[in-house]
Amino acid sequence: MTIFYTIINWLLLFCYWLLMAGVTLRVILKRRSVPAAMAWLLVIYILPLGGIITYLLFGELNLGKRRIERSKALLHSPTKFCLL
Repeated sequence: MTIFYTIINWLLLFCYWLLMAGVTLRVILKRRSVPAAMAWLLVIYILPLGGIITYLLFGELNLGKRRIERSKALLHSPTKFCLL
């Protein structure tokens, strides 16, 4: 039975480090300013599970489909909104 718990322990530890590495790469590759990326990494490493949950809730920007379509329409047709 102790072998079973040892295997479960190693699997959970591996999943934890895989999650930490994934979120760290996500923060680094997001192209934020350096102080913002360092602040998120600090939060993630000081509060491991709470930091990851906080980053996924507040660090990622999810606009929604309608807002994305509106912003693309504004970017692709600037003369449509020009008053000249």
